[in-house]
Amino acid sequence: MGGDHANGTAGSTPGTAAPRVPLTHARIAAAVAEVGFDRATTTNVARHLGVDQSSLYRHIGSREEMVRQAAELVIAAVEWPDADDWRGYLGGLADALWELFEAYPGLAEELQLMHRLPDASYRMLVTVAHRLRSLGFPLRTAVLLVDTVSDTMADAFLGPPPRNAPAAPGEVPGVPDPAPYLAELARARATDRRAYWRARLDLLLTGAAVSDAGERSAPVP
Repeated sequence: MGGDHANGTAGSTPGTAAPRVPLTHARIAAAVAEVGFDRATTTNVARHLGVDQSSLYRHIGSREEMVRQAAELVIAAVEWPDADDWRGYLGGLADALWELFEAYPGLAEELQLMHRLPDASYRMLVTVAHRLRSLGFPLRTAVLLVDTVSDTMADAFLGPPPRNAPAAPGEVPGVPDPAPYLAELARARATDRRAYWRARLDLLLTGAAVSDAGERSAPVP
C-alpha cells in the first residue's frame, strides 16, 4: 500500500522487516520547518516524510493546523533577549525576530494569515511584556510595545523588498519640488535591509520614550 510503508525504513537489514518510525505531530512539525513555510503544502510535506497525503491527514486537521504546530516548534526554540535597559531589551527582541523570520522564509506571512496564533507567540508576548513592566512600563504600554515591535519585524518579511527608486508622483499640491523627499526615501531604502528596518524601529522606540516618560516608574530590582 502507498503511504504507511514509508513511516520508516532506516536501520533495516536483509531478511528483517523495516522498523516503523511513527508519524507524530513532532515529526510533521519538523518536516514543515525543513521544507520551508513558503513551500509547506501538504503534498510537499507528505513527500518529505515519505508518506502519502492520506497518512498525513490522519495526524492533522488542516494545513493551517500543521503549519501552526511547526511555527510553535520554531518560535519555542528562540532564545529571547535579556537586558537591563528597556531600549536594549526591545532591540534584542527585534534582532531575535529578524533572525527567526530570516531563517524561516514564509513564517511571517503564515503568522499573519492564521486564525489562531501558536501558543509560543503568546508566551513570548507575556514574557517580554512582563520584563518591560519590571523596567517601569505600565501594562498597556508594555503590551503595545511588544505587539508593535513584533509586527514591525514581521512586516519587513511580507511581500517583495521595497524598490530603491520610487517613481515621481507628479505634481504634489503645496510642494514645489518633491524630488528631495523621494531622493531621501531612495537613500534610506538603499541601505542594508536590516539596517533600514532597524532605523524604523529606533524611530518608534524614540517615540515611546517621549510619550510614556511621565508614566514609567522606576525599574523593579
